[in-house]
Amino acid sequence: MINPDRIGHVVLKVRDLERSRRFYSEVLGLDVMSETPNMVFLASHRRDHHEIALLAMGDAAEAPRHLQVGLAHVAFRLSDEAELVKGYRELKERNVPISFTVHHGVAKSVYFLDPDGNQLEIYCDVPTEQRPKLPNDYMGMEKLDFAPDDSSFADAIKQMGIAARRQLIATRWDYLFNENRKGLPMREDLSPAVKNIAPTGPLWDEHTGATRDLVKGYQGKQLGDFNDLTVDDYGSVWSGDVGRKGAEGSKKPAPGDLFRIDPDGTVTRMDEGILGSNGLGFSPDRKLLYYADSGAHVVYAYDVTPQRTLKNRRVFAKVDDGIPDGLALDAEGNVWLAVVYTSNLVCFKPDGTILKKATLPVKKVVSLTFGGPDLMDLYAVTVQTSRDKGSLYRTRAEVPGLPIPRGKFKG
Repeated sequence: MINPDRIGHVVLKVRDLERSRRFYSEVLGLDVMSETPNMVFLASHRRDHHEIALLAMGDAAEAPRHLQVGLAHVAFRLSDEAELVKGYRELKERNVPISFTVHHGVAKSVYFLDPDGNQLEIYCDVPTEQRPKLPNDYMGMEKLDFAPDDSSFADAIKQMGIAARRQLIATRWDYLFNENRKGLPMREDLSPAVKNIAPTGPLWDEHTGATRDLVKGYQGKQLGDFNDLTVDDYGSVWSGDVGRKGAEGSKKPAPGDLFRIDPDGTVTRMDEGILGSNGLGFSPDRKLLYYADSGAHVVYAYDVTPQRTLKNRRVFAKVDDGIPDGLALDAEGNVWLAVVYTSNLVCFKPDGTILKKATLPVKKVVSLTFGGPDLMDLYAVTVQTSRDKGSLYRTRAEVPGLPIPRGKFKG
């Protein structure tokens, strides 16, 4: 055991060294202790040779991404709440992007972005006797009273598309078939991404954390919540809505529709009367679209025309036991389907017959995707039940997954 005395310093990679030096010295008030041609060393109150250093990477360097392993944020402690309010107002006056504020329980915090999109935090500790009663002193989610117009931590989670799968906050990593445990990123190269958690189809830029709405109703009508999606070779998003308000006096939601959302903002209805919009995926030759309708207990197949319209909807697979949910295709055109309440991932051949099944130790498996550098890692997500907190499972596939094109939306 090494037993360090304390954490010494953090080094952040930046694009423009001079711009970042001004931000950290003029906005945060850190003292510049030393400089080299490609680094700046800073400390608070000149108490050390440096607590944070900036390393120039050049303008071509990529911005930090939310869905990658590494540094999540850097925090700066202030003496009390008065200083926190003062710091917050300074950030607002300088138009620094505020990510969210939160009363964690042990501390009150303001999160914001530096010029390169790195997440930073200023906070003050909360005395023990003033902490709210929470199951865990670190679990507070509410925004701070002095920042009513900014997002709370809960709001930020929703904007990042995690609210609908909040079980994954405490994900455990495991293999499907009793192999050695190992953890890998779930998805790769996601910026910017469309997150299907609202009737507006919010577009989330993982570099900045900013969101904007792609859809604001259709033909003057309010839609339900978009649920699941895929992307075509033109960079358009295909997604359907669920949970529309039903007829007066009816407890059942009205059927939803399937839409194509193009990068220029055009929204086109592709099909209608979908009882429970769920997983979508195109065949390897892009001539077929598969679409899970949870309410009808089927997976549909459509022919995709050269004009990007759909025709000849038919039942590709009927699910009598369980509910069809998320789906993914492999490079050979096989359709992998998560079937809720059965513990199964079912793999269908292109002719609709079952090729194989993979069984998880829990009932509510809701979605799956391929990942890893060779797309041979098959991931499956389960949701929270009385026996399971919600987990992410992984196994090695025999056939690589089919790559999904990137959306071509601008953040």
